[in-house]
Amino acid sequence: MGESIHEQAERFHRDRLRVGAPGLGLTGADREVREQQMRQGDADRRDRTFHLFVYGELRSSRKDSSLLDGCEKVAVTTVQGTLYHVDGRPALMLAGPGRVEGEVWRCGVERLPELDRHQQVGDGIFRRVGVQVDEWACWTYVLGPKLAPRLIDAHRIESGVW
Repeated sequence: MGESIHEQAERFHRDRLRVGAPGLGLTGADREVREQQMRQGDADRRDRTFHLFVYGELRSSRKDSSLLDGCEKVAVTTVQGTLYHVDGRPALMLAGPGRVEGEVWRCGVERLPELDRHQQVGDGIFRRVGVQVDEWACWTYVLGPKLAPRLIDAHRIESGVW
C-alpha cells in the first residue's frame, strides 16, 4: 500500500529540513541539532506542517478564510501564472507570463483532507499541486478537469488579484 498524502507531505518537508533547504533558516549548529532530533524520532511542529499558497476565497478576511484558522500566515506574495474567473470562483493556471497575488500559509498536515474536500479535489473541480513560491515549497489548488472546459480567455483576470 502506498503512502497517504499526509505521509508524503511529512516526508517532503522532513527531507527539505534534512538537507537544510533554503529559506528554512537551518544552518551550521542548528542543522546539526535538527538532524539529531530527527534521527531520534523527535518530530516537531515543522515536521507535521506544510505550506499552502492561496489566491482566492481562502485569503485573509475572505469568505472561506476560517478554514485556515490555526494556521500561520507566512507571507503575501505572488506566483507566476494566470488567474481566471470560472463559475463564480477563482481558478489558477500555473502557466503564462502574469503574476497572481496570494498568501503563503503554514498549516498542520491534518488540515489537507478538509481543504481537499472544500476545493472539491475528488470531484475534479480543482487539483492540488506543488509549486515553488519564493523560498517556500507549497501546495496550491489549480484548475481541475471539470472546470477546464469552461475556461475562456474572456474570463482571465489580468490584474492577477481576486
